[in-house]
Amino acid sequence: MQAFGNIATAIEKRTAKVGGKEFYTFRMAENIGKDENRTTTWYSVTAFISELDADMLAKGQFVKLSGRLEVDAFMKKDNTPGAELRCLAFKVEPIERKARDSDSTGNDQD
Repeated sequence: MQAFGNIATAIEKRTAKVGGKEFYTFRMAENIGKDENRTTTWYSVTAFISELDADMLAKGQFVKLSGRLEVDAFMKKDNTPGAELRCLAFKVEPIERKARDSDSTGNDQD
């Protein structure tokens, strides 16, 4: 799967309890649509990338994820079911976004 969105949290380096492999975790928000039709999908990302690649990432940055999508189902503290989208990312690429032109009122031109 591929997803495009903004890194929403600080990137944390972690070490697996079994095997000692290092990985990185963060949350990402993917916005689809415009204005009142816009929806946001949240992902919890586990990224198996190099430290060099992780150093190029920061909160707020627009990125492209490539990896595998999983759904983690769980019971909340109030005993209601919950679920989380988790992306096991094997590649995280910063994407340069083009600036959009604005008129004098600050509205974007299409």
